This record gives sequence, structure tokens and C-alpha cells, in this order.
Amino acid sequence: TVRDVPTPSKVWHELSIVSRGTSVEVSVDGIVRLKKSLDAPLRGRLGLWSKADSRVLFDDFKVERLGR
Repeated sequence: TVRDVPTPSKVWHELSIVSRGTSVEVSVDGIVRLKKSLDAPLRGRLGLWSKADSRVLFDDFKVERLGR
């Protein structure tokens, strides 16, 4: 869980998730907000969640394989 990430309303934000082996790094608007080591590499699933009372739109959602 990451708290107190400034995300003003009614403007676009960039969310980036990079997974390499058992390492995951999450950035919001170009600032790394979370680094985590997992017990095993990710296996093809991704979930996005927002608070129940919020309205969220996603644009240009893409998943791509980066070089090894």
C-alpha cells in the first residue's frame, strides 16, 4: 500500500508498472512510488483498482515485453 500520492482530479496521470524477474517497480507521473521483491515472477495477470467513490478512466493502456 502506498499513501499520500498527489493525484489532482480532472487531469491525466501516468501509471507505469515494470516487472523484471521477481522485482516490481510502480511509478505515478514519473515518480517511483513502490519497489517490491516478490516470491516468484509475475505470471500474466494485472489488476487495477480505485476507491469505490472515485471515477477512473484509462487511455492508452498497453502491456509490452521489454528486452531481457
